[in-house]
Amino acid sequence: MIPVILSGGSGSRLWPMSRRNRPKQFIPVVGDQTPFQATVARSNSLDDVKGCLYVCNEAHRFTVAEQLELSGSTNHKIILEPIAKNTAAAIAAATLYAMKEYPDDDPELLVMPSDHVVNDIDSFKNTVRKARGISDMGALVSLGVIPECAHTGYGYIK
Repeated sequence: MIPVILSGGSGSRLWPMSRRNRPKQFIPVVGDQTPFQATVARSNSLDDVKGCLYVCNEAHRFTVAEQLELSGSTNHKIILEPIAKNTAAAIAAATLYAMKEYPDDDPELLVMPSDHVVNDIDSFKNTVRKARGISDMGALVSLGVIPECAHTGYGYIK
């Protein structure tokens, strides 16, 4: 499995704390780590993982590299988005890279945003383990949280 961490946020939702060049995933808003660093740690805690892919835009590439260094991450590849086109395009870029890099492996990707807070790491790892079992049967697996109310800031899975 190849973790793919998306970090292309625009920094508009937590303004004025976050800015275009320093969006929330790179600010320690919960605890000592940034959400990006916590996501790196979660991906590093998983079993049977090939190097991680990080998708970001040009403006964030040095911040991503700096935060990876602070996290002690060494087995990674940063993919730069030529133009910000949201989640699907970032996933497509990571998928194309993984298919080229591992042509004989039929790469399995675990795509994660870099700005989520996950407190129960054991539950996260168990959920990923279960999802991999379903994926191994040929299914596309999508993980999410059941919303408590409608909100325009959420993405929804039907």
